[in-house]
Amino acid sequence: MRRERRLFTEGYRKMKLQAVSGIVMTLLLVSILTLAFNIQPTKAEPTTIIVPDDYQKIQWAIGNASAGDTIFVRAGTYYEHIAINKSISLIGESKYNTILDGNGTGTVMGITANNVSISGFTIQNSAKPEHKGIYIYSSSGNNISDNIITNNGVGIYTMRSYYTPNFITSNIISNNWEGICLSNYGYTVLTNNTISHNTRGITLYAWMGVLPRIFHNNFINNGIQGYCVVAYALWDDGYPSGGNYWSDHNPPDIYGGPYQNETGRDKIGDIPYVIDGNETDRYPLIYPYGRVRNRDVNDDGKVNILDAIKLVSGFGSRPGEFNWDPRRDLNQDGVVNILDAIIWAGPPIIILAFGEKG
Repeated sequence: MRRERRLFTEGYRKMKLQAVSGIVMTLLLVSILTLAFNIQPTKAEPTTIIVPDDYQKIQWAIGNASAGDTIFVRAGTYYEHIAINKSISLIGESKYNTILDGNGTGTVMGITANNVSISGFTIQNSAKPEHKGIYIYSSSGNNISDNIITNNGVGIYTMRSYYTPNFITSNIISNNWEGICLSNYGYTVLTNNTISHNTRGITLYAWMGVLPRIFHNNFINNGIQGYCVVAYALWDDGYPSGGNYWSDHNPPDIYGGPYQNETGRDKIGDIPYVIDGNETDRYPLIYPYGRVRNRDVNDDGKVNILDAIKLVSGFGSRPGEFNWDPRRDLNQDGVVNILDAIIWAGPPIIILAFGEKG
């Protein structure tokens, strides 16, 4: 009996050892095969979707895109209301003729995802004051650049964007009821935009978090340039980089330095610009930011005798004087004189050498 029990025990132990050995060998074999074939999880590569080649509508393309994809939109007019809820790049062929039109029936584009890029569009016709051209809601890390945003209730409206900054750069924002509105906002960077001919240029409501940075923009002929309600911002990039250009501000430019008390002009106004209440641009620009020498002095789209008359009528004027207009000072030396007239009237080869347009 004892002999049988001993034989049974030894047999059980051998079976157990064989089972363990089999498991170990199986694990070793799987490891070797994994290394040999470099087995990795499949990861989809970002793709480019083209509208209307792949999908007739932009929204259809967005619905079929994955995070990280690019949607390229060919020139044309698209009557749509776009909702973007994934991290994609939406790129128009040209901001002048790739048009996203709200047809007067509501907000044209809404963004609720992080890390979205929008560029190369005209975004227009949202209609009512409460409707937006671009509405960024509770999302961050977005880049809105190189667009024309016009004839909307609000051109660009951001709300509850607190974390990674939204960058709004190099856009033309004009003829809206309100150009830009930051509401319950955090970190936003606005730079190199032209904000013109809006009822309000920029509105800030209820600041929270990191102060937005607003510099190197051109605020031109807005009914109210800036309006702030319990709101704060950094309105310049320090000295000597400077702040923004304000068309209704005509300070002298005699001094320079961080406190504007050092001899020598620096193309920054000697008097700060007060936006609203205690909000101040410490270093307002004398000339529109990024403006090249342009023979179209009156900005009517043509170069003719009217431009010459406008230039000559300002002879002798300097920043801070009643008839100063920075568009006349083609060489930006702080005075309108014969040198500017020579540049304006010079032969095409000289004009091209100066980087002239028109």
